[in-house]
Amino acid sequence: MFGHPPVSAPTQTEFDCLFEPLLDSDEAAQLLKIHPKNLAARLAREREIPGVQIGKLWRFRRSEVNASMEGFVDWQNFFIRALVLAAFRMASDVTLPH
Repeated sequence: MFGHPPVSAPTQTEFDCLFEPLLDSDEAAQLLKIHPKNLAARLAREREIPGVQIGKLWRFRRSEVNASMEGFVDWQNFFIRALVLAAFRMASDVTLPH
């Protein structure tokens, strides 16, 4: 009579849509094609890949792993282009002996 009407618990499908399942270190490392120890020891601890440490275990969202790698690839492509441009500039400044 009083208050709000009862709310039913979400179905499994509704729950899955609301909350993205987390990956463990093995699953995330498999996506990245690296060893799980490298993922946890280096990338996760240095915050290069967003993750949550629960005790000794790490958990990752698939979408954040993908977004991090897209950002890394964009940065890597930028860095490579900058190196190539610098090499061309250096080469154009060099005068060859006759």
